[in-house]
Amino acid sequence: MHHAHAIVTTHTTRHLRRTLLGVTVQSPAVRSVTVTIDGDDPSIAGLVASCAQELGVPIIRATRAHTGVCRSAQARNNGVRALLAALRPAPAGGDALAFFDGDCAPARDCVAALQSLLGLPRRRRGLAISRVVYLSQQQTDAFDEAALRAGRWPAAIEPEALARLRGARRSAVLASWLRPLRLTKPHKPKLMSGLFAVTLEAFGRVNGFDEAYAGYGQEDDDLGRRLMASGSGVGVGIGRAMAFHQWHPTRHAGPWEGSPGIARFRGPWSPRARDGLETPVAQPHVHIDVCMPDGSVARHLDAPTGPTPTGPTPTGLAAPGPPAALHTAPA
Repeated sequence: MHHAHAIVTTHTTRHLRRTLLGVTVQSPAVRSVTVTIDGDDPSIAGLVASCAQELGVPIIRATRAHTGVCRSAQARNNGVRALLAALRPAPAGGDALAFFDGDCAPARDCVAALQSLLGLPRRRRGLAISRVVYLSQQQTDAFDEAALRAGRWPAAIEPEALARLRGARRSAVLASWLRPLRLTKPHKPKLMSGLFAVTLEAFGRVNGFDEAYAGYGQEDDDLGRRLMASGSGVGVGIGRAMAFHQWHPTRHAGPWEGSPGIARFRGPWSPRARDGLETPVAQPHVHIDVCMPDGSVARHLDAPTGPTPTGPTPTGLAAPGPPAALHTAPA
């Protein structure tokens, strides 16, 4: 039996607690929860520790100093490296990595819906995609945590929002049908990094996210096209695997063509990233620990900050550092 592991990426405390609430009430439960922080703000690390106590689950925590620019691709890889360093027995290649942005709280059956789309041998599905529902400021303020715990939606979703999800699902399913005929773009159906799942084996095969991407945008499009080019089939979970993006002030993203990663995205590429999970771009020291429900912090670990991995795991991926004190028995 394969397990699921939740990886939450953030750079702020905003909405993180609710997202961790959603992650920790999954049914069936995820085997592990990791928070990877693009920065070393002590208030974020402290919130993760308090959530481990409140929610009653160990949380793997990865932090490193901010580099002056958003490096969400590297932060997500740090989350996987932290998982591999901290968890014993090690995750299996068929295990699901479910990725969430820190402001996207999943419904209680979200991970199960994503995982059900993975690992179908005849279709070689290594990737499952979905889309978040965007909550308004009023819906976010009235977010119903009791409903989320009970398996209901935490807000009333307007018919227009549900119609947009249905439209997005139709487009993604069509793109998945057209892919074998080479009648769609290489990155379609589109992966959105705030809500998706991938098997550990498929993620390792392409060397994870390409860490050459810096700033906002295109690192998820790039991962999707490399996964599909490497042979991973795509399961479309839009409208089934639900997560709720909580409102916050933001700048307008601007046109796709003006995003920082577009030149990189349009340049040469191959299915396996040169700078990725096993061969990270140089970064500040990555601090990994495990926040325990009793308030203690289990063993501190190090992750690689440069291109030299420390050894293979049973899945063939680089496992940074020695094993931690977090041991879990298969469910």
